Amino acid sequence: MSEGRAVCRPLGWELTAAEVLQLVRADRHPVALLGAWADGGDIVSSNPVRTSGPPEPVAELLAAPLPELAGAGFGGGWIGYLGFGLAGQWLPVPPAPGPPRQLPAWWFGYYDHVLRRDGDSGRWMFEALWTPGRADALERRFRELTRRARAAGGRPAGYTCGEFRLVPSAKEHRSAIRQAVGSIRRGDIFQANICLRLEAAFAGDSTAMRLCLERVLPRDRAVEFALPPIESAADIAGAMGAVTAALAGGLITPGEAQAIARVFTTFVQTIEISDFDQRLQVLETRQAEDRPTQPRPWPLSSPAT
Repeated sequence: MSEGRAVCRPLGWELTAAEVLQLVRADRHPVALLGAWADGGDIVSSNPVRTSGPPEPVAELLAAPLPELAGAGFGGGWIGYLGFGLAGQWLPVPPAPGPPRQLPAWWFGYYDHVLRRDGDSGRWMFEALWTPGRADALERRFRELTRRARAAGGRPAGYTCGEFRLVPSAKEHRSAIRQAVGSIRRGDIFQANICLRLEAAFAGDSTAMRLCLERVLPRDRAVEFALPPIESAADIAGAMGAVTAALAGGLITPGEAQAIARVFTTFVQTIEISDFDQRLQVLETRQAEDRPTQPRPWPLSSPAT
């Protein structure tokens, strides 16, 4: 794909990420990167100008250069995924358990425009990789999305969700754990991530389900676990050990562990600044005490006669 010039236009929307996703849910290949993407914001897009997947060579796509942005932002580019099945092209991996996968091993779409919510201000932007050949199409797209946002406001469509089931089954999962433990004891592998997938029949508007969850579930949650007292920078190692144990035990998520670690970093920086200020005060006091009480005569030597 030819590289374009990154442009950004403010939208003035006061919408959640799920509400913006609803604006494009009927388009081709809608995509959403929600949470902390592109300097801490959300990315929503649809209608890629090109799609790529098997049997095309994925190596050429991964080697494509990234767009150059003058400042913070996303602009556009390839968005997609690399599935576990892709590893079979390079490594002797066993097939995944359960029924055959319905998704291809990998897929990417080239989106030359996105809707980005800035993580700091919460403002939505229309960002695009502008090229002369796509100028008119991007302008029409901007106007269409603006029209959709003005027309939005009705209740979202409903949805139904059936009973969840484990894939693979609990019996197959226990068998996989026993095999992994045996391989670790023999020294064949160092560690293994063994996961279960929950599947359920679903009908309706998937973005409506997410919109309901955003209204009910808070973005942040309170987490309680034991931490040793932290009174100096020397105590941080023990505290990080407790955070690591909580992460390993499933009490906190990796993102929550990172947030706690940032608090520790701020604490250490505060201690260092306070310690520097105290040392500076001590040094200034000593210099004042060493300064002679009587002024030294000036000039120090008499001119020769």
